[in-house]
Amino acid sequence: MALYTAVYVGVWTGFGLTAIGLDHLLGAHLGISEQVLLAIVLAIAGGWQLTRAKRRALYACGRTVPLPPLGRRADAGCARFALVHGWRCIQSCWAIMLVMVVIGHSSLVWMIALTALVIAEELTVTGRRLTRPAAGILALAAAAVALGVV
Repeated sequence: MALYTAVYVGVWTGFGLTAIGLDHLLGAHLGISEQVLLAIVLAIAGGWQLTRAKRRALYACGRTVPLPPLGRRADAGCARFALVHGWRCIQSCWAIMLVMVVIGHSSLVWMIALTALVIAEELTVTGRRLTRPAAGILALAAAAVALGVV
């Protein structure tokens, strides 16, 4: 379990560092305001929710693979599964995670709502039917941020 967790967290850490670096580059070096950047990533996340690739990645997140029971082969299989599973989850959630990066720690309400969406999509059958309504809500949020309402 420790090996799986370390590899899985490593995959997400790589994504997180890349996303934070990109956020810093766009904000600090290119001068894009946080409000504009938030509107852009919300629109991207809304669009991603409607794609076939999102649906495929979401279903792939729940797939498992048989693992060898003992020894080095078991460790290698576990690490390989963690890499695959982490990559599948990034494919499914990358756009919403970009929204979280842009928001940062500034809004607990946004974080709770986005976390609830990701958990519902990933862990429940009902949540997988939320992709279209979530896309609409994210698009409305993008418009509200762009217009300065939120």
